[in-house]
Amino acid sequence: MSSDPAPDLGAAFRALAPTQQLVLEVLAARHRLGEPFWPFPRLHSAAVRSLVVRGLVDCDSAATGDLRVSLTDLGCRTMLAPGYVPPSPAAPAPAPVDDRSADAFACDQGDVTVLAV
Repeated sequence: MSSDPAPDLGAAFRALAPTQQLVLEVLAARHRLGEPFWPFPRLHSAAVRSLVVRGLVDCDSAATGDLRVSLTDLGCRTMLAPGYVPPSPAAPAPAPVDDRSADAFACDQGDVTVLAV
């Protein structure tokens, strides 16, 4: 986890409608995970359009008919701490915490045996 402090979003962010704030928060969270785009239902098109006009997001149509939204450079500077670098998509997955075998295991539930994979 980054030790950078959270960005001070200030009064301009707090003045946005709750749906606009939510869209920006979702996009920032997805960006931190290395996903530059995120689909939103067309129900949120007014909020997204307002953010496009402010220069904070870009919007396109997704193949599903949803809105395909991403942060612009201004949106990244607004929503992400300075110096933040998203994790590499090629980074290895962390080792499982569970010490059970990765193979199938069985557990006895009375007269029924449950096999989990």
